[in-house]
Amino acid sequence: MMKEEIPRFMGDGPMIYRMLQSLEDEGLVTARWETPETGRPLKMYELTDKGWEYLLAAEEEMEKRIANHIFFLEELRKVKNEKYGDS
Repeated sequence: MMKEEIPRFMGDGPMIYRMLQSLEDEGLVTARWETPETGRPLKMYELTDKGWEYLLAAEEEMEKRIANHIFFLEELRKVKNEKYGDS
């Protein structure tokens, strides 16, 4: 279970909850409420078996996208270095 926040996440709360609701509607996640002794209740989400299948099927595509981003950043750094030097 992922218990940490996504680093450098650039979305907004309402967008996340709409996405989670959509995933729940599709049967990819389940939701349950946890009520801590102090503080407000928390809605916890967990992948279903169907969700795991979907995620694992998407793994290769995610790796390709990451490789493309890394390639682009490396090329950008080369061009930037040629244009502006090592700053």
